[in-house]
Amino acid sequence: MKRLHRPPLLLALVFLMVLVGCSQPVGPSTEGPGPLSQEETPSSGKLAADKSFIEYANLTQVEASYLKQLTRGNGLTVAIRELDYVYMPTDDGSINGFNYRLLWAFSQETGVNLELKFIDSFSQYFETNGTVPEHVQTDATIIYIPDLLQEVDLYCDVLTVVPWREKLFRFVKTVPVREMLVVREGEELTSLHQLDGKIVTNIKDTSYEATLRGLQRDLNIDFDYVYVEADFMQQEKLLNGEVDVVIQDSLVALNEIKKHEGLSMTIPASPLQHLGWGVKHDDVILGDILDKFIIYAQDSGLLEEIWQDEYGITMFEYLQLMSGE
Repeated sequence: MKRLHRPPLLLALVFLMVLVGCSQPVGPSTEGPGPLSQEETPSSGKLAADKSFIEYANLTQVEASYLKQLTRGNGLTVAIRELDYVYMPTDDGSINGFNYRLLWAFSQETGVNLELKFIDSFSQYFETNGTVPEHVQTDATIIYIPDLLQEVDLYCDVLTVVPWREKLFRFVKTVPVREMLVVREGEELTSLHQLDGKIVTNIKDTSYEATLRGLQRDLNIDFDYVYVEADFMQQEKLLNGEVDVVIQDSLVALNEIKKHEGLSMTIPASPLQHLGWGVKHDDVILGDILDKFIIYAQDSGLLEEIWQDEYGITMFEYLQLMSGE
């Protein structure tokens, strides 16, 4: 695939405004599917931009020293899930998943080893003493470092940036996102009030749950929930007729619609937000370096290339899709 050295100016400006607004060099630990061989590494790993990340980023002396320590040591331990849009091995031995491929490119640019710690449950990102505190989303005084983040350096996943999560860790924003409503083709919604009386999927301790409860309160409507454990289970409920509507991050919905015929992404359920990776609040240097890498990935065209390869549309088309038009 031809690399896009510079994204179109309009796209670059729009994306930047959205984002600002609101051992082998790489190898999973034995806790995951096993070490990656050279043949199993993701495609589009080597950058062909005008400058390397190190040349582009203008790292401070402290940041450069930090990276050098990481390359000489064990690198970064990364919590991640095995999902299509995060990390997914393929039959030919390559690894798909926008998030992992973007992080893998960081590893290739810096020489920092990645040790992957695979987790099963999304709630693990937020648990303390094995559970998510009941009122963590609404009580501003509940602040802690999640158990998992005390074991790893980085969360690499589709984590929506919301205030209650920002209490627990710092976000490295990656791409814009919006929670969208997905329905069966021919049953498209034109107004959020049409949720009244519907059956909607929900996932506990997620931004979906907060959004749906907010819609019920603010619009004075009522609808029933069917709770599922993970995003990929939502489409099953929709396709077999158990529910009328699915709520999903636009990136996730885009991936699922690509796999399942007969589904339609309809109107937005939330304001424009962002997805991101997570690091400890006191891991300032790592957070700053990763922020600089995301900007580099945008400017070099790397992010756009991986995005198009994974989802089959441009970032500009994706932004238009989130508008609900």
